[in-house]
Amino acid sequence: MPRPTGVTVISILYWISACVLILMGTIMAVGFTAFGGMVAGMNSLLAGFGVIGGIVLLGIGAAIAFIGYSLFQLQEWARIVTIVLVGIGFMLGVFGLMHPIGVGRVASIIRMAIDGFIIWYLVQPQVSVAFRHA
Repeated sequence: MPRPTGVTVISILYWISACVLILMGTIMAVGFTAFGGMVAGMNSLLAGFGVIGGIVLLGIGAAIAFIGYSLFQLQEWARIVTIVLVGIGFMLGVFGLMHPIGVGRVASIIRMAIDGFIIWYLVQPQVSVAFRHA
């Protein structure tokens, strides 16, 4: 059974997110390592937290890339994980509606709409069948 187009789009979005996270993690880890001692007032503890944060972002980016690849390969577990992660993102978007600035609320509404659409799409019978017959 051919891969649904929407699954390809979602996979690409995962890969783009992974690239951004890996780039941010690399910049953070290298930046705090290289410039930690040069910046006035930055002690080694703060630099260490920056490096650890960068490594965490690298790990999350790698995991997101792997989920995107597995989704692209129509692995059922990746569809379920995506539904769970997007559901968590949707719920976090609800908290964004309490943002004091209107732009933050609009961004939350857009995020929730995209998340809701992804969940709706991935539970459609024809999409679920594609994952089961891969």
